[in-house]
Amino acid sequence: MMRLNLKFILGLLCLIVLATFSLWTQCGDSALGRSLVPKWDRRSFSGNQQPEQTEEIDCFINQEYTISCRKEGDEVYLPFSFLHKYFEVYGSLSTVDGTTRFDWAHSYGKVNYPKGVYDPRGIFMYFENYNVETFQG
Repeated sequence: MMRLNLKFILGLLCLIVLATFSLWTQCGDSALGRSLVPKWDRRSFSGNQQPEQTEEIDCFINQEYTISCRKEGDEVYLPFSFLHKYFEVYGSLSTVDGTTRFDWAHSYGKVNYPKGVYDPRGIFMYFENYNVETFQG
């Protein structure tokens, strides 16, 4: 019967760490990793084919009320006015470089950057940048 000694355990540990590290660096390239991520259907975005036609359908929300939705292939699209009220998300249409896009936000929060170097004896955090009196939620 083989005795376990410190050198054997250390060598085994090094092999395990090496195998784990090599698998970790290759995890995005493995077939297993690709099979877990769903494929994005790019057919409707390619310039060679016509986009799929949409059809009006009724969406029954929580078995309480019905709203009008659209179906394109296997995808169902809900109106943003419903999403805005139901999930309290925000968005607006904007035009950038001649392209219309929809800017989506989960909250009205914005990043307030400091005006200077932080001084722990000064104003707490960055509350001098906030104006709570004009906040609209």
